[in-house]
Amino acid sequence: METKIVNNGLKDLTAVKASDGKVLRRVGTDEIYGNEVVLGYSYYTNGEKLAEPHLDSIEDFEEVDAPQEEVEQ
Repeated sequence: METKIVNNGLKDLTAVKASDGKVLRRVGTDEIYGNEVVLGYSYYTNGEKLAEPHLDSIEDFEEVDAPQEEVEQ
């Protein structure tokens, strides 16, 4: 997992990128976010609105093996 600073035109933000063959999963909810996440405020978790927005941190995500796509035959 690596981090980098990206700019959205207004301010610098932290982006987290998973290693090759891995994806990022939110700890505690098992939601898969893909191979890159720009950290910011989360207003929903698991489809439910949070009482207060949560400021994401690197610790909120973990790297897991990317799911294998099923091939139709």
